Amino acid sequence: MSLTANARTQYASWSLFTQGQQPPPLSPLLQVGQGFSLAEKYKNVAFVATAESLDKEMERRIKLHKDSRPSHWQTFEETHNLTVLFKKITAKFDLIIVDCLTLFVSNLFLSGIKEKNIETKIKQAL
Repeated sequence: MSLTANARTQYASWSLFTQGQQPPPLSPLLQVGQGFSLAEKYKNVAFVATAESLDKEMERRIKLHKDSRPSHWQTFEETHNLTVLFKKITAKFDLIIVDCLTLFVSNLFLSGIKEKNIETKIKQAL
């Protein structure tokens, strides 16, 4: 199975609920774009940003995103190791939003990690 096909399957499990459905009771993860407004129902929200500010334009875009988030959300920046971060924060938050899984996988590819190891990292994070 190629990483692309496998990643789609894995991402589907990260997007645990959409609008109109009840959130699952255990450590819900929400991929931005999949029922993002549901985050308003939670008071204790972790926002995990995976983007790297490699140039001025990306710095500007990241700042805009930060400024648009509700003030009660806690932001974590993690570009390569979601597993370690999730182990630290899962029990502390009602909802974890990851933005963006595509950039996360891209970061891994660009850092020279091989496809098989990327698949392993994705599985470990779930």
